[in-house]
Amino acid sequence: MKPVLIDCRRIVLCLTSSFSVFCGVSFITAITTVTPQIMLPLVGELAPPNRRPLALSIVVSGNSLGVVIARILSGVVTNYTSWRNIYWIALGLQYSIFLALYAFMPAYQATNPLPRKNRFRAFLKQYPRLLYSILQIAFKHPILVQAGLISFCTSVSFMNYWTTLTFLLSLPEYPYRLAPTPIGLFGLIGVVGILMGPLYAKYLIQPLKVALYAVLVGETINLTGCIIGTYTGVFTLAGPVLQALGLDAGQQITQIANRSAIYGVEPTARNRVNTVFMLLTFMGQITGTAAGNEIFDRYGGWRSSGSLSVAIVAFAFLVVAARGPHEKGWIGWGGGWGKTDNRTQDATFSLESSKKEITRGDQISEDRTSSEKEDDNVGEDKDLEAGLKHNSQKSTLRRTISNQAGLTRQQSYGSDGHTIYGDGR
Repeated sequence: MKPVLIDCRRIVLCLTSSFSVFCGVSFITAITTVTPQIMLPLVGELAPPNRRPLALSIVVSGNSLGVVIARILSGVVTNYTSWRNIYWIALGLQYSIFLALYAFMPAYQATNPLPRKNRFRAFLKQYPRLLYSILQIAFKHPILVQAGLISFCTSVSFMNYWTTLTFLLSLPEYPYRLAPTPIGLFGLIGVVGILMGPLYAKYLIQPLKVALYAVLVGETINLTGCIIGTYTGVFTLAGPVLQALGLDAGQQITQIANRSAIYGVEPTARNRVNTVFMLLTFMGQITGTAAGNEIFDRYGGWRSSGSLSVAIVAFAFLVVAARGPHEKGWIGWGGGWGKTDNRTQDATFSLESSKKEITRGDQISEDRTSSEKEDDNVGEDKDLEAGLKHNSQKSTLRRTISNQAGLTRQQSYGSDGHTIYGDGR
């Protein structure tokens, strides 16, 4: 039913001659196109923790690449053929997605399944509670708010650049005066940074272990690109080119690291976690577009709008510095700044001691059993009593190890998303 519904919308967009119908169907298509926001949390759930950044980087890169290629392709197609052809291309691509999902989508168990009977009624009953829980999640996990604010700042600088770049390249007061087609092809520069996403994840984010440090690297690249492009772009085209490369690389690194971190905070609510993160991200995109246009038009052009990006990325550094990678609260650097939480050392030492105690107890039990077997029917009561005592101690030690292992895994691998390998379980 869902594929049929999606295809009907696409076909109407291809065929309609009514502008009102076109706008209405486009609006419905926009509000129901949620595949990227479903696929990213799903990848975060299905991918093994140690490969989660790489898996997310592939999906994020594909999503970003689709946005960039769509803009370039639509401009080229509509420039040389009918504008309707781009919608027919979209329809064909939609069918290709259905075939790909059927062939490669793995079967997986629902995290929060609905009852088989009265499923729609149960959904309507639970939906308001789920919406309210999004607010609860936002105020429950500081790492989520921190990652969202960083993403907000990154999105402001990113959209500000791509919105005002057209003015820089086309207006007569600047030296370039490019035609629409070269300006559109300028977006191909962004493809380089997008394709590098999996390499960033494999060789930068995963080795750093701590997501916040990868974010710091990404924002440094972002800030460097903003400074170069803003203050050299009015007299050399190399400035905007370097800024595009820096913004794409910085955004890729920052987004992948943040997503790897936040998907561990609520294993059974990853879609709602993603909702909070993407809400702040979209707010940043809207802010960057609107503020960039306004500042460029009224307050001095390219350098003024670019200075907004420099300032907002500098603010992102303050957000990073306000809370350390192992801090449990909203502000501070509790737990140190290393790759592992200092507070886990005692638990780890106790865990190792408990393991040694069990091993030593097992060895004593085996020696005692061998010795007593040599003396037939002598000391059976003592052997039974000793065995029961040892089994009781062994059970207690194993429970202690289980609890301590859970604590160590939670703090070292990020149940609250402090490190990029945390699955929160």
